[in-house]
Amino acid sequence: FVRTSQDNAQYAGMIDAVDANLGRLRQALKDMGLDRNTTIVFTSDNGGLASHTAAGKKNVETIAAGIPTTNAPYRHGKTWLYEGGVRVPFIVHAPGRKRATGGTSGFLTVGTDVYPTLLDLAGLPVRPRDHVDGMSVAGAVEEVPQGGNNTAAERGKPLFWHYSFGDQDSQVRGEKRSSAILDGQWKLIDFMDENKSELYNILYDPYEQEDVAHRFPELQKTLYHKLDMWRHNWVDDGAYVDQSKCIE
Repeated sequence: FVRTSQDNAQYAGMIDAVDANLGRLRQALKDMGLDRNTTIVFTSDNGGLASHTAAGKKNVETIAAGIPTTNAPYRHGKTWLYEGGVRVPFIVHAPGRKRATGGTSGFLTVGTDVYPTLLDLAGLPVRPRDHVDGMSVAGAVEEVPQGGNNTAAERGKPLFWHYSFGDQDSQVRGEKRSSAILDGQWKLIDFMDENKSELYNILYDPYEQEDVAHRFPELQKTLYHKLDMWRHNWVDDGAYVDQSKCIE
């Protein structure tokens, strides 16, 4: 089951509560005189929970009630490496910075960039040994041209993701063990247990409807090699906890 409509009342209530309490937080900063030197970052760790595998075993309405949101038109959601699972809001309020109010940036960023970015925005030196796979994106925050996307700032290196869960019975959302690389406009998702990878051009196909791996076999091999090298050097599947063995 994959939810395609945004109509869960409880979820709407939670969104409203977040909105109201963000307003309270900003008012509190203003009351304390801290609003002009406090950076606020609003983001998420993953896309919303939008799918479940048990629709064939249980009443669909019961399953739907437990799946609160949709990421449509982006594909899938939480625990998947399609865009619905990894593309999230990233809003930065940085008082005193030279930028267009309400501007948007086309700079690619990921959660590990938050720490070095906050150091940079605070006027502190970055600490590369502490954030080896993250980089400051303060430049993208500061230099957004009026009314347009800032595509001038290039990341210079790919983004990577890895999801490994272990116990197949605990994968209730239908997710599969996978890794992904986004290099420029090209995204490769490798499904380790199926010996299969999918290739998408995110610039022209952000909803990942057309797997073009068969059209670009050499590009697929190149991206797979980069992904496999990163996986070999950085990923430790032993760090993943089998949740079925956890005691609540």
